Amino acid sequence: MLDTNGESNSQRSKTKHNTGYIFCDVCYIQIKKNPTKMQCSSCSHYFCKYHLRRSKQSEENTCDKCFKDLMRIDIKAGRALEINEYRDLADEIKREKFKIGEDLKAKANNILKLEENIKDNENQHAIKIAQLEQKISQETQINCYVLSEIDSLGVTIKNSKLSQEIWKKKLAVFQEEINKKNELKEKTNQEQAKSLREIDQLNKQTRLFIPYGRLRSITCPDCVKKIKRVFRDEIISGLKAVGRDSLIESVIAAKASIQALNQGNETIAEGKREEPKDACHCIIS
Repeated sequence: MLDTNGESNSQRSKTKHNTGYIFCDVCYIQIKKNPTKMQCSSCSHYFCKYHLRRSKQSEENTCDKCFKDLMRIDIKAGRALEINEYRDLADEIKREKFKIGEDLKAKANNILKLEENIKDNENQHAIKIAQLEQKISQETQINCYVLSEIDSLGVTIKNSKLSQEIWKKKLAVFQEEINKKNELKEKTNQEQAKSLREIDQLNKQTRLFIPYGRLRSITCPDCVKKIKRVFRDEIISGLKAVGRDSLIESVIAAKASIQALNQGNETIAEGKREEPKDACHCIIS
């Protein structure tokens, strides 16, 4: 940093050391009383009361430059924390989705085993029924002993059918559980997609934001028009993200005036053109 006489901070520091006096690093006012209380806790430089902030909660002092740096770090950290929270939520949803998928696989394997058992029982019962029917047809004229045996076999068939109905009911219960798991999985997918869209929206807003207000305050009117012409779409996107509708209208209105100015420039005769005496020398022109 250079002071009004062209001295650097290192030169000023040497002057302090040689003369024994302490000056403010910004306005170079001599600090006479309690110089240790006028020292920045971050950069250890000395400042006057007009360029030093004193914390009410603690005895720490912060100069204007260090205060701005701390504020900038806090703002970036707050934005990053918000994005990290959404990313953590998305990771948690992925883990839950994987857990549900593994559970569904286990349920599906159980259902396959049950279906195989039911199929085996049906085959066995079908074989038994066929054998019994064949035996009944062959021994229709046998005595009462054979008839009583047929009755006993009929009871066995009935029990087999009841067992089959029980297995079918169990299968229906498992199928209902699978349907519930599928509904929960769909809901989880929707929540994950929503979180990803919100993260994408935050990233887009961060990329699209153009510091139009700051550029307008440090450039001349002609350069402001050039900025509006070159970055018109980016400025409008950034202003929409922060709700600055009044500035959006001025950017749109500037388009017509810029087109009229371009048409006027086309009518100038060819040849050497002299630069206007009041031409802008902004570094962005």
